[in-house]
Amino acid sequence: MSMPNQKEKLKIIYQLLFDLATGRKTVALDMGSLDDEYDSILLSLSEQGERIRSLVLEQGMVIPYSNFQHLSQFVFVLDAHYTIVDFNFTVVDRLKYTSEAIQSLLFESLLDDSSKLVWNNLLQQVGSDAPFFVTTELLFLTVDGFKLPLFCSVSSSLVNPFVFVLSAEVVFKDVPFLKDIPSVATEKAKAEAAVIDQVHAYILEHLDVPLPSLKSIALLFGSEEHKIRHGFREHYHTSVYQFYQDERLKKAYLLVLQTDLPLKEIAFQCGFGVYLNFYKAFRKKYGFSPSELLRG
Repeated sequence: MSMPNQKEKLKIIYQLLFDLATGRKTVALDMGSLDDEYDSILLSLSEQGERIRSLVLEQGMVIPYSNFQHLSQFVFVLDAHYTIVDFNFTVVDRLKYTSEAIQSLLFESLLDDSSKLVWNNLLQQVGSDAPFFVTTELLFLTVDGFKLPLFCSVSSSLVNPFVFVLSAEVVFKDVPFLKDIPSVATEKAKAEAAVIDQVHAYILEHLDVPLPSLKSIALLFGSEEHKIRHGFREHYHTSVYQFYQDERLKKAYLLVLQTDLPLKEIAFQCGFGVYLNFYKAFRKKYGFSPSELLRG
């Protein structure tokens, strides 16, 4: 297996930062040797993540978990010459351009030099005759010079001579941060917090299978049903089942948006044995069906 290059290492660094910021459990990294500054940062972040988790659990608290509320969508409409003819508010808000500055710009003018090459190669591959739908990662430049990486879908209109560039950015809920740290954490409080944290991690790691009963979960972690029920709601402000349901539907949303998997396969990978149950749950949560999201 080839060693990750610097760009891949940078992606891992950002993933670790994301995990630390949102309370997700960081994956232990196998760092055989430190070859460059990227490796040193990776090792430091991994170690700090474990130290933070240990400190929080030592106080008898559960790791705070930040959840995304919705996806903020970027929408660009381009003409046959790939000039921007329309866009939504998110584009202006995040890239910090005025509407007047973006209107009639060549789309590639918003891209970093490396992404301009990616964009032009993409256009050569798809041509201009047949309808197309492709996905790629592009680096956008904000007015103040920062780079904003976005995973984009690029597709042609079947009716008009337009090209649509769509992307989505995660928007997080405001969640309470750590509770006031108690002056003395009892061993009982530490143990109960550790169990709730383990249940939380177990759910996230098993979104592809049906959730066991609360009684079975309690037995699995050597606890009691009522302790897990009340402890989970106290720390995460939702029930065990509702958390599982929300997380697997969010996983499904991203799979529909970012992969070419059939909808029935996505339902299966998100723990739904019957597609109709998946369809109903998805529509209830988001207000539209999986197929409607797929069509854009």
